[in-house]
Amino acid sequence: CFLRASEEVRVAPGAPSAVSSSEERDKRWRQEFLQRNPRRFCDVYEIKQQLGKGSFGTVFLVAHRTQLDRHNEKWVRVCKMITKAKAKEAKTPESKVREEFAVLKQLDHPHVLRIF
Repeated sequence: CFLRASEEVRVAPGAPSAVSSSEERDKRWRQEFLQRNPRRFCDVYEIKQQLGKGSFGTVFLVAHRTQLDRHNEKWVRVCKMITKAKAKEAKTPESKVREEFAVLKQLDHPHVLRIF
């Protein structure tokens, strides 16, 4: 699902209670979003090409299937996909995966698709 703006999901470093409430808020938001927007990623975006690959994630160029920009072309974005299976296969510690998500949540750029 799509993430909210970075200032809404900021996690206070070293504050366990803030992290817990932030994680709970994010979880509720994701559940509500999925209920309102039942479409799958591939129904909304078309994967154009692979741009890069890491130990547990892959970066793709994606295009929105229906929305057009001011030049009447499909909206094009960059999307990093991280799968549980790849992370386990690479034996990446869960803490590293969570750290990567925390960094990605802070990203706020018009050409970066923010999903979780």
